[in-house]
Amino acid sequence: MAGPYTLSFTVTDSTGRSATEQLGTTGQPSLTAGTCGSNPPTIQSVAQTPAPPPAGAGAGVGMTVQLVPTVDDADNDATCQGQTNPPAIQTFTYAWTLASAPAGSRAQLLSSTSPYATFVPDVAGDYDVQLVVTDSTRRSSAPLDTTVTVSPCGSNPPTITSLTPAVAAPNIGEA
Repeated sequence: MAGPYTLSFTVTDSTGRSATEQLGTTGQPSLTAGTCGSNPPTIQSVAQTPAPPPAGAGAGVGMTVQLVPTVDDADNDATCQGQTNPPAIQTFTYAWTLASAPAGSRAQLLSSTSPYATFVPDVAGDYDVQLVVTDSTRRSSAPLDTTVTVSPCGSNPPTITSLTPAVAAPNIGEA
């Protein structure tokens, strides 16, 4: 547990004489336990490709959507890394879920354990994708929900709305 501690040391020699010292009392060096190794990862943000408006056009039906998180773990900071030899860098596992999708959608995540999520939306509307990151000490982040709004633009084939006949169509070889 993090916090200050007082330690008592008693040394006894072969004749039975002893001496006691305490660390953490007034005038003595203190010993403080840190929180390194006890921090869960945090998800800072999730970037979407294609980028949502206003920066980009956003996702359309049939377009591949990729979500890439930025994850931090205080146990990987320089303060904690100086306390172990060799440094104990936390590694992460990822758990993505497609929490909700528009009615009629059959979209699925291509991998639920990849460092990034990829899916192909098949219906216009909002897709809610959730991520939980777990570090190598089995501490988990709070769930982070990302909403991907998919527009119907780009999902419709072109249609001919009217035809206008040409006044005169040149014959082959005429200009």
